[in-house]
Amino acid sequence: MTYAVLDVESTIKNKGHPFSESNKLCLIGIRINGHIRICDVEYSDSPYGGILEEVRSILSGVDCVVGFNLKFDLNWLARYGCCLPNHVRVFDCQLAEFILANQQSPFPSLDDCLAKYGLGAKSTDVLSGYWNVGIDTPQIPLEIITNYLRKDLELTDALYQTLLPHVQKSNLGPLVRLHMQDLRVLQEMEFHGIRLNWAAMEQAANKTEEELNEIN
Repeated sequence: MTYAVLDVESTIKNKGHPFSESNKLCLIGIRINGHIRICDVEYSDSPYGGILEEVRSILSGVDCVVGFNLKFDLNWLARYGCCLPNHVRVFDCQLAEFILANQQSPFPSLDDCLAKYGLGAKSTDVLSGYWNVGIDTPQIPLEIITNYLRKDLELTDALYQTLLPHVQKSNLGPLVRLHMQDLRVLQEMEFHGIRLNWAAMEQAANKTEEELNEIN
């Protein structure tokens, strides 16, 4: 089975939320068989262009996409028109660790997981030297943010290689695999949202208010 480790770097408003309209996707990092490709979305003089098509092509050619808090990254790609084909499976290390730990630690951080399995730690240079003092991602020198992304890809890959045997041997393995399939469905639901009939909602609210007034 071929897999790609995926991680993205975005601007930081509202914690980099992909549905904040003012946020932008800056870099897309992909690691396959130890080889890393950093795709520049916002740093170059001609952003987008063939970069997004290259990302689609790379991710369509693997069997599985691996990440940490992967729904975040998939929503960013979807916002830029990059959606995984149906045949590509996903593996979210954060979700796998949550299930393997018997759901005792909701939303474990990457650093927590790395420390638990003795895999090192994330670099703190970008967080402490830039983001925590209000410097947004596009203002960080490209070399620094690229190295930060490369390190995260390497650590996520190491975590995946550590977690996978635990999933395969555990009686929780079927549950983990089910939730990985479910993650793709939830991501699409989250991205597309629910269509609301605002006029009908207003009518229903007015009717309810009239009923409450009558009761009072």
